[in-house]
Amino acid sequence: MSTPALTPNAPSTLGWLALHGGAGWLADTDTAKLVLADAQSLVVVPTAAAFEQPDEAVAAATKWFEPLGFDVRSCRVLTRHDANDPARAAEIRAADALLFTGGQPLHLRAVMSESLVWAAIVAAFARGVPIIAEGAAASAFGDPMLDPRGGAFTIGLGLVSGVAVLPGTDNWSPDRKTRTLRLAGKTPLAMVPSATTLLRHPHGQWSSAGLLDVTFVGVPR
Repeated sequence: MSTPALTPNAPSTLGWLALHGGAGWLADTDTAKLVLADAQSLVVVPTAAAFEQPDEAVAAATKWFEPLGFDVRSCRVLTRHDANDPARAAEIRAADALLFTGGQPLHLRAVMSESLVWAAIVAAFARGVPIIAEGAAASAFGDPMLDPRGGAFTIGLGLVSGVAVLPGTDNWSPDRKTRTLRLAGKTPLAMVPSATTLLRHPHGQWSSAGLLDVTFVGVPR
């Protein structure tokens, strides 16, 4: 995959950013070990699953990552109040690695935007902490992001700016793809299939891992 000119909203040396396109936790165990090579523990943040059994989302992540040797624990940031809790923000700042479960990206954005916890996430990423986001949650980390309610584009959290991340596009109907491309206009898109992970390396290069390729639309190369 050629390297597109995507823009991280932070300095050039950051943590790994792994945006997985569908249900599951990265493309494979080799990808997980690459992204989490310097981590011993993993903090699961189930914000996007707040209305979809967040404890089960954490349990699923624990079942997948503990056999790989990681100490997995949860930071329950489910509401705006939680996101402005100094104790939770401190837990995020101290994390070795962060994993965001799938669910509702608009809820993730609403809870995190301009909060103490989001500031802690950005600071952790800037000092090299890897971040993994699964499925629909991955879309909230770009800016702009796709509004799943009607397919229009809106403001995202912007950890990566200037591109909309679209997870699970291999399961979209032709009509949905056509409509999204029309609504996108000149907005650059990264279309990430469900069995695939879009990876941003610590020094800025991009790649993909998994069964399918990431498709870039309107992104300079």
